[in-house]
Amino acid sequence: MDEYQSFLEYIKSRRITDTPAGDFTHDARRDRNLPDAQSWDELRRYLSRRTSNPNVIAAAHSVWSQYVRKNRLYLFAKAHPEFFDNS
Repeated sequence: MDEYQSFLEYIKSRRITDTPAGDFTHDARRDRNLPDAQSWDELRRYLSRRTSNPNVIAAAHSVWSQYVRKNRLYLFAKAHPEFFDNS
């Protein structure tokens, strides 16, 4: 399993590309108040207070989805520890 990355670590490790997701990544790196979100809802709420641009929200959702895919096993284990209980 790949090593877990927090959302902010993931943002720092992403390549900046000439795409909406790349634009979001670039802006997110510069945002000193961006939370180390634990859920899409937390990130969406934060962004909704900062912008009403649906393209920014859509790009952020794309980046969040990629983050979740990268960390899916870790996040599943965190949400469902009963599946990994060795006792």
